Formats: sequence, C-alpha cells, structure tokens
Amino acid sequence: MRSVFLLLLFFCLYHLFVSVSCGSFKEFVYPNFTASNLRFIDSSKGAFLFSPNSIFKAGLFSPGDDSSSDFYFSIIHVDSDSTIWSSNRDSPVSRAGKMNLSPQGISVIEDGVNQTPVWSTPVLASPVHSLRLTDSGNLLLLDGLNASLWESFRFPTDTIVLGQRLPVGMFLSGSVSRYNLSQGDYKFVVVETGGFMKWRGQNYWKLRMHTQANVDSNFPVEFLTVTTSGLALMGRNGTTAVIRVPLPPSSDFRVAKMDPSGQFIVSRFSGKSMVTEISGPMDPCQVPLVCGKLRVCHLDNDSENESCSCVDGMRLDAGKNTCVPVNQSLSLPVTCEGSNVSYFELGHGLSYFSTRFTDPVEHDIELSTCHDLCSKNCSCLGVFYENTSRSCYLVKDSFGSLSLVTNSKDNHDLIGYVKLSVKKMNAPHQPPGGKTSFPLIALVLLPCSGFFLVIALGFLWWRRCAVMRYSSIREKQATRLGSFGSGDLGSFRIPGLPRKFEFEELEQATENFKLQIGSGGFGAVYKGTLPDETLIAVKKITNHGLNGRQEFCTEIAVIGNIRHANLVKLRGFCARAEENHQNNNSSTTTTTSSGLVYFPLYALDMHEQGSYMELADPRLEGRVTSQEVAKLVRIALCCVHEEPALRPTMAAVVGMFEGTIPVGNPRMESLNFLRFYGLRFAESSIVEGGNGESDNMGFHRRESSNSGGSRQSASYVASQEVSGPR
Repeated sequence: MRSVFLLLLFFCLYHLFVSVSCGSFKEFVYPNFTASNLRFIDSSKGAFLFSPNSIFKAGLFSPGDDSSSDFYFSIIHVDSDSTIWSSNRDSPVSRAGKMNLSPQGISVIEDGVNQTPVWSTPVLASPVHSLRLTDSGNLLLLDGLNASLWESFRFPTDTIVLGQRLPVGMFLSGSVSRYNLSQGDYKFVVVETGGFMKWRGQNYWKLRMHTQANVDSNFPVEFLTVTTSGLALMGRNGTTAVIRVPLPPSSDFRVAKMDPSGQFIVSRFSGKSMVTEISGPMDPCQVPLVCGKLRVCHLDNDSENESCSCVDGMRLDAGKNTCVPVNQSLSLPVTCEGSNVSYFELGHGLSYFSTRFTDPVEHDIELSTCHDLCSKNCSCLGVFYENTSRSCYLVKDSFGSLSLVTNSKDNHDLIGYVKLSVKKMNAPHQPPGGKTSFPLIALVLLPCSGFFLVIALGFLWWRRCAVMRYSSIREKQATRLGSFGSGDLGSFRIPGLPRKFEFEELEQATENFKLQIGSGGFGAVYKGTLPDETLIAVKKITNHGLNGRQEFCTEIAVIGNIRHANLVKLRGFCARAEENHQNNNSSTTTTTSSGLVYFPLYALDMHEQGSYMELADPRLEGRVTSQEVAKLVRIALCCVHEEPALRPTMAAVVGMFEGTIPVGNPRMESLNFLRFYGLRFAESSIVEGGNGESDNMGFHRRESSNSGGSRQSASYVASQEVSGPR
C-alpha cells in the first residue's frame, strides 16, 4: 500500500514537472520565469497565468488577428475576451517579445540583441516571491509573506472593473483604436468636483450630465468605482456617494471604460456579449473629433447616426479628415505668424463643445480685440464671440468638430471664427467666405478710396495723350487760352460724353451764380436748380489746367460714366470760351477731373514720410489712429499703380479693408507718374497765375497749436480739392 502511495506521489510530481517544462498555464509563477506568445501559443493561445477560477488570464496577446505584429502583456476577461489592462501599451513588441519575472519585478523586452525593457515595474520595497492573478482581475507581485508589493489595480489604463477604484488625480486614457492600444487623446479624469472627460486638454463632458446621474452630496470626491448596483463617485473615506448612476443590480462582469470612440461606457457581460448600460456623451455629435477637424456634425433625421459636412467657404481634405479653406491663398495656421493672419467666420447656429465648460478669457470687449488676443497667442486656433455679453472664448492647441445648435443648453449667441494663415503670393486672391465687421474708420474714409479709383481711371487715360505733348508744354499752354469755344466741341466724337448744357441754362439755374456753397479744384461751386426741380452743384472752372478741348471732353466722358454709391452722378458740362463747367446731381459731394492729382500726390509724400495723420480730416480728431489712416492710404496708393497688373482687384480691396487679406505695400516705382503730373499742374498754374486760384493748390501743414481743428490743414484742403463742398 505504501509503495502504491509513493508511486502515485511520484507520478503527480512528474506530471507537475512536465507541465511546467512544457509551458502549461498556472495560478502562480515565480522569479526567473520567462514567457512569450510563441511559447504558450499551442497550450493556451499565449496565456501563461490564470486566475483561480479561470475568469481572467494574463499573457502576451495581440488585439488584432493572427497577422498582427503588435503584442502587449495584458490581462483579459476570458468569457468576453475583453482586455482590462495592458502594460506596454505605448511600446508593443513582436510575437517573439518576452515577459520576464525576476526578484526585481516584471519587465517586457523585445527579442533580439538589445535587451532594454520597453516596460517594467518600478523599484520594489523587497524581492519578489511570486506573481499571482486574482478572480477580480488584479495582477499582484507578492513578497515572501504574501504581502502585495505591486498590483495592476493601482495603475489602470483605459478600464476599471467591479470593485476597482480610480482615485482623484488619476485618469483612464482611451486607446487609439480597438487594435492599437497606445494612449489616445480621450481621457476620463477624476477630480474633487466630479468626473470629467477631456480631449487634448479641453473638457467636453462630465458624469453629472448623464440623465440617470444623481447628486447625493457635496463632499469632495475621492475616487470612482464600479459596483454591483451601478457607478459611483465616492467621498468621506468611501462611505458616502457624491454622484451616483444607479444600474440594475448584477454580480456579472461589469466594467467602466474610456472607449477609443471618445465615449465613456459602462457595460456588463450578459449571455455571450457585452451590453452597454451607460454611455456619455449621449449625443455623439458632442464627441470632439467625431467628424474630424472643423467639420460640422449633425444627426440624421431617421436615425441616431451622425453625418458630417464642411461649412460654406471650406472643403474637405479627405487625407487629413479636416475642413480647409476653399481659397487657396489661406490655410490653417501651422506656425505663429501674428502679423499675417485672418479670421474665417463660421456663421450662426453652430456650437463648440469646450465653450460649455470654460470661462471667457475676457468680457465686454470688441470682436476685433478678441481676434487680437488670438493673433498674439501662438497656441490659439480660433475664437468664439458672444455678442450680447461681448465675451471672448479662445480655442487653443487643437480644433475639433463642430455641431449644430439644437437645444437650450447651447449658446445661440456665439459666433465662431477660425484663425487662418495668409499665404504669401504674387497677387491677391479672393477673400475667404467668412464675414467680419467693417471698421469704423473705413466706413468714414472709404469714399476717399473711391476718389482714388476715379483718379486712376482719369489720369491713366489722360497720360496716353499727355506723353505725346510733353515736349511742348509751355507752347501749348500759351496757345490753349481763348481757343476753347462751345462750337468747337462738335468736331469731337468721344463715346460716353454726357449732356452739354448751354451757359445761359446754368446762369438761370444758379440765378447768375448767386449762392456759392463751396470751393474746390480750380474753381468755385454754386447751388442751382434745373427746370425739373433737380438740385445740382455747378463748379465754375476758372483755371482748368487742361491741355485743350480734347482732354476736357475725355475727362468728362470718363467721369460721366462712373457709377458708385459714394460718388455723385455727373449730369453734364458746359464749355464756352474760357468758361468750362461741370454740373452734378448733388446734395452731398461733387467731383471734378482737374486738380485731383494733388491729393494722391500729397498722400504719397506723407506715406514716404510716415506722417499719415497729416491726411486725416481734423473732424475725426480722437476717433482715428495713425495705423488706421496708414492702412487706408496704402490701399488707395495700391489702387493707383501705373501698371494695371499691380493694382488689386475690388475683391482684394474689400478683403484688405475687412482684414481678411494683408494690406499691400505701394510700389513706389509705379507711382512716380503722380509726381510728373503734379509738376505739370504746377507749371500750368505758374503760366496762368494771377487769378488768385493758385493759392488753394498749395498744402499747409497742420499747426500743433490749432486745437480747434482748422479747416486749413493739408488734409482738409486736399479733400476739398477732390470733392468740393461736403
């Protein structure tokens, strides 16, 4: 009998020896143990350690199919095949990679010459005696007295299981994908005020927002835990629930996981699969990157599936899953170029997740100031502006998806703006589809730029004829006087010439030039009334400064065909001997072709000197800055470049005024013609001088002692020369 017992004992010991040698799975493993997926692939599909009741297993596994090359030392729930913990999630190894257990702890290494661990446990208080996996899913390193030296529950990855705690200050980090266990951008963080979900530092959901969540107390939160009756944030040494999400009682396998999709999911194993019990955000469009960068998420009417689109003015860059500007001169910023940015308006009816959880950086400021705050911040990618409170929210570091405003929780008064970089190109391009507010100074001074456009048309036409006569200026000045009769005009055929009035008609309309209402370039302006009771302003030119009747008619034809909201309409003209007149349908401003060169010439001089305030109307004192005037002057000078290819398009001009396109720098070599014509007018004035009108053609600098805003400043005289009465 004794021999039989010894034989059985020997057989059992032999079987145990063979099992260990052949790599069979165990409940405990001891130091100087090495495991790999290849070693245990036949007996247990890579597992080398099981919990007492085989609920959980540990080993080197791949979350993909058999062809996958990434392996992780992980703990897996056997029935559901759910991974609850991974060690080397950011440094996977190949199928030949190994897990080593030594008295110093666990290390995971790649097979090969370099034996540097890709992951290892920290320095321990005493040598390791054994490694054990419990039925709760906790992996333990034990000392010789079976006391815990290290355990996986204290270092969660993306999941906590029934009975496990996630303390304040720790977080669950979702994987990049189901098959890539590396840490992604979505996190569930426990803080004293509750549980928050973050994406690249931006909050986008909190546990108390769930419809089933109950706030039971106001104690500081200490940890999050999964229980048989639900999910709870606990306080007061774990004795009191602060926030609780009740669930049907169950002792089944239940987990809380930060999913790669960006949702926080509580699920339990039922039957043969995992069943979702809680998910948040409940609206999938509130997940930060559900549609990609800057794409708009909206739910389909017939389902809960989301669909994605780009706003008008943007298109999809499918390779990057990002909306980018249609205008190829603009791009999403990649570097900090505060002086070379513009802002694209996203429009009304859109919301952004982070504005629900952050405070504005500033209150009661203008939109332009909000833009400036973003432009000066390299990490800022856009702003949201609340019109009612004039509050400014900055979007930093990353821009996620947008969603439609669908409920009362969304702020209906927010408008978003995306920061864009303006590419340096040879010619201006179409401005972006976004709309920005027009600056006050532009609204006040924009008509001046309209006059500059008139200058460009008139003088570039005039120059074609003037070059041919430049060598005989004085001779033709002398022969021009007294030869400009009304009857001579019949020999000219210039398209677009407006109506010619008889001098007697204008005498009658103005009651023999009775009421002078202003003075402008080379003449006085009188109020008049036509027989049809139309009010007109008649400029009586006493020093026309033009080189003959052909040029006079050409100028009238050009100006007569101009139609602009900021310019009055030229009704006609009169030419009688030395009496040349233009009459305009006017209740505001009149225009004239002669003398217009002086204002842009003076503006050019002030631009070169940087003395922009010399050009500002004194009546704008205190309401305009040198930078604002400089912007308008630079735009205007660009519009009168001699070379047509250098002039910006009207779309580009509007873009420069709105700030969506950088203001160009005038090309001085293409503006020298202004000096040429300025010299010619000066010579003309000297030849014909003596009539007193030439005194108005000089410009006088504003005296610093003139606190009353004298109208004799250079800017006022120049503007009077251009526009006549105001």
